[in-house]
Amino acid sequence: MNVPLSRPYKAQRALEYLREVLESPYISTGPFIERFEKRVAEISGAKYAISTSSGTAALHIIVKALGIGAGDDVITTPYSFIATSNVIIYEGATPVFCDVEKEHLNLSVERVKECIQRKYRYIGGKLVNRETGNTLKAVMPVHIYGYPADMEKFLELKEKYGLFIIEDSAEALGSVIKINGRWRMVGTLGDAGVYAFYANKQITTGEGGVIVTSREDIKNLALSLRNQGRSLASEWLLHERIGYNYRMSSVNAALGLSQIELLDEIMKKRRESFNTYIRLLKDVDEIEVFEEEDSVRTNWFVFVIRLKEATLRDKVAEYMKNKGVATRPYFSPPLHLQPVYKNMLPYKEGDFPISEDAAKRVLALPFYTGISEEEQRYVVKVLKEALSKLS
Repeated sequence: MNVPLSRPYKAQRALEYLREVLESPYISTGPFIERFEKRVAEISGAKYAISTSSGTAALHIIVKALGIGAGDDVITTPYSFIATSNVIIYEGATPVFCDVEKEHLNLSVERVKECIQRKYRYIGGKLVNRETGNTLKAVMPVHIYGYPADMEKFLELKEKYGLFIIEDSAEALGSVIKINGRWRMVGTLGDAGVYAFYANKQITTGEGGVIVTSREDIKNLALSLRNQGRSLASEWLLHERIGYNYRMSSVNAALGLSQIELLDEIMKKRRESFNTYIRLLKDVDEIEVFEEEDSVRTNWFVFVIRLKEATLRDKVAEYMKNKGVATRPYFSPPLHLQPVYKNMLPYKEGDFPISEDAAKRVLALPFYTGISEEEQRYVVKVLKEALSKLS
């Protein structure tokens, strides 16, 4: 049996919507974009949803719309996909990494507090980096694997220090957290957030992303920035700012709409598959799995295990590959050890031990909407074989 790491969910209504797009005059722009954005806003609880060509594009637009640029710092996590830090660098700002918490590998609020107290001091009402003179403008938590970061505490930091909170919720569409007795979808709690729709995400548009925000100023700037800097009230070829070609096409939006209309069904299937893995792996002593706290409900992006013995991870992955089971290490190496940042950022091995340890021990198993229990049983069977033979 061959089991892929991920597989996009294809609903029958996608063919109907795509046919409608192709038979219309609107291939690039058009009503499907508005319909998709409206549905994302309704489901997330944000006032506005602005579609983009990718999750990276969405995150970049937020950074630019908040006026973050040269001479600014943004605190974020080294345990994430590289787009998280790249979008900060795009604007000439500096990513400042803080380590993650051990339980769920999200950016640690405690490490962020320590970083602020150690690295910054107040000058003229601003938090200024003691070494570089940069101004701390924002914190960017990542809801890793879809598991919600501790947003209540991050919002307390926002209030205390006057910082922007940018939510990289690219992996977390549908995940919610209880704050003040109310369930809120992640991505909508800070100044702005993003969801991403690459083929391995909970829903897909092929390539695409969306900004969610309740701030009208961010919405208006995002609409302009994604469309080559055109003014919302301008003529076709009148541009007010430097912008980008970050638009989503109607084809992508139609595919996305066909899936987000089924989000409840998709989430139910993914939750069942997640629970199946938990049940099948409960007696495997050589690994650790994530446990969910009562204050969150996670729409998981991937299913990951942590091997208790780091030296086994790559051997197990190779064994499973040879048995037809795809796996992948996440996120290895962590961002501060990526080759591209070696001479760009002032970090070295050992700076963020929890992130570095996770990068050596985490392995993603096949997980997607509609994975069968038969496939999951085969995955677990092969995993147990590997552990038995290699331990």
